[in-house]
Amino acid sequence: MTEDLPPDGAAEQADGAAEQAAAPDHTDRHKRLHLTIALSIAVVSVLGALVSWRAEVHASAASELDQNAVAATINATNQAAQAQTLAASAQSEYERYARLGDEAARLDPRGCGETHASSISGVEADVACSVQVVFSEYNDPGYINANGTFNVEKYAADVVAADRYGVDANPAHYQKAAAQDRNLEDTLLYLSIGLVVALALFTLGRLAKERRRILALAVPGWLALGGALALFAAMEL
Repeated sequence: MTEDLPPDGAAEQADGAAEQAAAPDHTDRHKRLHLTIALSIAVVSVLGALVSWRAEVHASAASELDQNAVAATINATNQAAQAQTLAASAQSEYERYARLGDEAARLDPRGCGETHASSISGVEADVACSVQVVFSEYNDPGYINANGTFNVEKYAADVVAADRYGVDANPAHYQKAAAQDRNLEDTLLYLSIGLVVALALFTLGRLAKERRRILALAVPGWLALGGALALFAAMEL
């Protein structure tokens, strides 16, 4: 007949059996947690590489746009200088036109547009009027001020406006686009810093032994990783 175990011995055996049954479950959960953290580290690494690549793309684009802005500024400066030269030439031609008209009026009070007497002064007035016709294209009322002077600024502005489709002379467009790319580059830099923090948290979590300690490190890392993924998707997709 088998001798009955003491009550204390039976309790110890029951506790031991329960601990042995619970140990595999605890080990499996611990392994799954470490595996999840390892996968999270891999995701951080891949996302970090994408962030670095996109930051480089935006930096390169901003640099190219800055160069285009410089070229457009040079074009705008040259265009303005050329317009001022043309406006000064037009002013000179108009003043010659006006002087010939004044000269014809001095020689004959009837001025140009009238038949002059067959006198020396009348012939000279006809000659002045004939020469004045050559410069009549510069007698445009749209460029003549109320006091009879030539509006150089308006003429130059119209020259620039007429040539705006043929010359890339708008640096502001490139400067705005370059600023947007630089802002995206800066945002991606801050995003990469957040990923470094998440990677540090996951690494420390893998080294921790206690489940509570692991979760205390991994949960903030997952939050940082989730925010980084959402921000990257919003920026680039």
